[in-house]
This record gives sequence, C-alpha cells and structure tokens, in this order.
Amino acid sequence: MVQTFIMSFASLRKYQSRALVVIFAVVLGFLFIVWPAPACRILNIQNYLITVGGIISAFVIAHLSTKMFDVRRERSIIKAEFDALSDKLTLFRKLLNYVMKSPDFWVKYDDIKKFKRDFSLLNFERLHTDERDPLRQKYWDEGTDLDSDTIDLYMAMEALVGQDPNAFVNYSIDHINQYYEPSNQIWYWFDKHRHGNFNDKGLWKGYESQARDCISRIDERHKSQDFHREILGSLAADFHGLYFPRMYVLIREHIGLPKSLSSSLQSLFVMMLFGVLFPIVLQSISVPDNWNVRLTLFFVWVTSL
Repeated sequence: MVQTFIMSFASLRKYQSRALVVIFAVVLGFLFIVWPAPACRILNIQNYLITVGGIISAFVIAHLSTKMFDVRRERSIIKAEFDALSDKLTLFRKLLNYVMKSPDFWVKYDDIKKFKRDFSLLNFERLHTDERDPLRQKYWDEGTDLDSDTIDLYMAMEALVGQDPNAFVNYSIDHINQYYEPSNQIWYWFDKHRHGNFNDKGLWKGYESQARDCISRIDERHKSQDFHREILGSLAADFHGLYFPRMYVLIREHIGLPKSLSSSLQSLFVMMLFGVLFPIVLQSISVPDNWNVRLTLFFVWVTSL
C-alpha cells in the first residue's frame, strides 16, 4: 500500500511538472504575442540570448562530461558482472552437453535415439509453443511408445546446449528468452521428479573431471564435488531464478543512454540550436523587422522552455 502511494505521488508530481511547463509556455507565448518587444531592442535581445545560451550550454557540457565518465564507470562494472555470469552460463551448457552424451545416465536412452531418428526436426520450442504444429501433433500421435518425460528433459537440455557449447556466444536478450523456460524444465525434472528415468551418477567416466571443473567454477559451494543429479538440478534452479533474470537486467541497463543523460543531451541540442546558432544566423542575414521580431521572440520562447 505504501509503495502504491509513493508511485502514485511520483506520477502526480510528474504530471504537475508537465502542467507547469505547459502553463509557462502558454503564458510566455501570450505575452510575446500581445506585447512584443519593439524592433529597436531585438538586436540586444539576440545578443543576450546568444550570451546566456552559450553560458548555459557550457555548464550543460561540463555536466555531461561528468555524467559520461560516471556512465562509463558504471558500464564497466555492469560488463564485468555480465561477463562473469556469461562464463557461468557457458560452463553450464558444457556440463549439460556432457550429460546428454552419457548413455549410462539415461535409463531410457533408446527412446532418445528413436526420437532423434523419427523426429529430428522437433525441438523444445516447437513442442511447447504451437499446438497446431503438425510435427508436434505427429509426435503425440505416433510417439506414444516413447517416454515423454525423458524426451522433454532431453530437449530442454538440447535447447540450452545448442549447436556448439564450446563456441563463444555474445549472450543477448534473445538467448536469455530462449534458455529461460528450458532451465525451468531441467530444474523441475532433476530437483523434484526422478521417476527412475536417469541414474544420479551415470556420467561417462571420460567426462567426470571436466564436469567436476564446470560445477566448481559455476558455484564454489560445489567445489571438488563429483557430479550428481541433484547438483545439476540446483544449478538449473539458480540459472532460472537468479542468473537469467540478472543477466536480463544487466543487458537492459547496458542498452542506450540513461534517461537523465538523454534529457541533458536534448536540452543541450535545443539550447545550442535556438539559443546560439539560429540567433547568429538571424543577425547575419537581412530580414524584415516584423519577421526579425517574431523569430527572435520564438527563439527566446523555445530556449526558455
């Protein structure tokens, strides 16, 4: 309730600020239209506008320089955290690849081989999204002899591993969206539902040392621990509940300029254009007095806003 009140109050203040700007613009515009300055004073007004616009622009530039330095520093911190999470994700994908390639881990590995032979084009996304997909429907109609739990888990792992888990990936929001739901499925099957579909320690011996290294580097809590189904479920839960949401936030923070900095840049652009450049151009050409007055007062109006 308190949070709702604070958000409502902040929204009200935002609209109040906009209303004040609109009122100021209307009043100032009305004064310029009803009581415009005489033509003899326009040159002085233009000089004042150029001077004030230049001074304020200098302050804005100094402010932007400081903000840019802060943004670069914040971005470097964000990048370091994101790179660390990216390394964890790559290690996790490698670990899943070792599990997928270990026949002894899967009690019903023959079902996986048959599935890959008969439904090679069916992936996790197609199975879980489009109910009208003909290949999906064919799997449910003709694949009744296959263990659906084993297939669902295998495809979830396959969705995370991809084509080559050892290749460098510059992870994006699309990757996070692609991996998010499969990680939930992996956690679900490994942490909560065993159903006798896999062996807890059935990893191929040739992968044991690599798997142990991946596990310890992903989470130091499991340092030097041998592979176990519960550890894999715990890691999948961490990625689904912690790492992927955090990576998503870090990517969003790394895109574009901060709103305050963008607003300052816009203000600087308007100030330089209407407070300095246009008045100088207006002084450099010959225009009728009435147009000189109108344009100058318009420049003052825009710069003031």
